[in-house]
Amino acid sequence: MRLRNTIIALFATTLAVALIVRFDRQGPPYFTSPRTPFDHYFPDDRQHPTTAVVVLCQRAAPRLPRGASVMLLKSSPESTIYATATGILSRQRVVAPPLGGEGRSLPDFVVTIGETLDHPSYAPVEVFPEGTLYRRAQ
Repeated sequence: MRLRNTIIALFATTLAVALIVRFDRQGPPYFTSPRTPFDHYFPDDRQHPTTAVVVLCQRAAPRLPRGASVMLLKSSPESTIYATATGILSRQRVVAPPLGGEGRSLPDFVVTIGETLDHPSYAPVEVFPEGTLYRRAQ
């Protein structure tokens, strides 16, 4: 009985080591911390459409004052952008596009995703790989 348990333990340990080696050779996300939850499902070169929004909001959040109004703009609007930004930028007030719509005031900050903003009321604050943060001129 003791020999049987030893053989089973050795076999299980061998399989566990083989699995760890396999995961290590495959690369992320197994032994590295992912940037976003979507990296678990898209570990290769493909990217979930919301990944850029999550990373950009995380980078812009420390530069935004508490209570500031923020709008995220992307050339191809998605329904997830507003909800994602609202969740990540919980200390700011996220407003939905369009920019300067009927009877609406302009937000304090605009974050563009993968594009530039040509609006006379805004000046760039910082450029990130995913997009740009703009501040409204006073």
